[in-house]
Amino acid sequence: MDHTESSEMWKQLHSGEHIFIRSLQNLGLNVHVRKADTERSDESGRVYIREKVTSNKIFLALEETNHIINADLTVSEESFNGLDAAVKKFPKLRYNDQRIEPKDTVRVVRMGEFDFSACKHLHVKNTKEIVMFMVTGFSYLHGETEVRFLAGEPAISHCIKLLSSVIKTAYDNNFQPEILGERFEKLKSLCSESDGRAESLFNSLLESKGNGVVKLKEFSVNNPARSLHKFLGVHKAGYLILLSEKQILGLRGVASSENLSVIGKELKDEETFIGDFSEDHIMGKVTDYKKAAEILDKYGRK
Repeated sequence: MDHTESSEMWKQLHSGEHIFIRSLQNLGLNVHVRKADTERSDESGRVYIREKVTSNKIFLALEETNHIINADLTVSEESFNGLDAAVKKFPKLRYNDQRIEPKDTVRVVRMGEFDFSACKHLHVKNTKEIVMFMVTGFSYLHGETEVRFLAGEPAISHCIKLLSSVIKTAYDNNFQPEILGERFEKLKSLCSESDGRAESLFNSLLESKGNGVVKLKEFSVNNPARSLHKFLGVHKAGYLILLSEKQILGLRGVASSENLSVIGKELKDEETFIGDFSEDHIMGKVTDYKKAAEILDKYGRK
């Protein structure tokens, strides 16, 4: 991409960012831009907003941004001798008070009656020149929101690839793309039900097995402390080691004579898992299931 092409792309990105920020403000948000990074070596732009903005607000603003782009608004510039003069003419002027001194010459970029912003960057002459504005991602750090976006032809290309992937996924799984949201919610519900059943089975196992090693195809422990408490409530003198290809969990009752640190040390020495162990527990991620199973076979299996 030569300098001329880059310059035109930067104009699209920065002009689109102006409309996007004003669209957020039109949703009732008091947002302030710390930095707009639109003259990058790649085709994307970044805007760093001092406040946290929810995903719902971001995509509502995205809709309005593209509506304004298609509204064919004239983009013009006007200079003022000082910030007060600029604000007097444009009471809704957006500006970064940390970068503008009161007596500086202020250049205002005007987009019809939609947005007025103090800015020194290059801009398009008409909003339709932006073609399209697309948010590609966002993240939060230290209370700020970083929004990543594309404009112009790169935005169109991104949308085509994204839509093609969605449509292909839909038809590969025998449903219409229009009901993707509905299918996703149903899948979430099924996963939740499955997690509930898995937790019930896991809890039943803790309650019924008081001594030995149990090999499972898969299990998940989101709260080891709760699992330990449940086990101890039933088997104060027992111990239980659960092993899957991904995870290991060993629990010992307070009155048990079994020292799990002996087993844990052997497993750790043979590099079968990453985690920690003590006299009353073994917990971690399995790295060598076959070897771990061989070691645990020596301690009995149920």
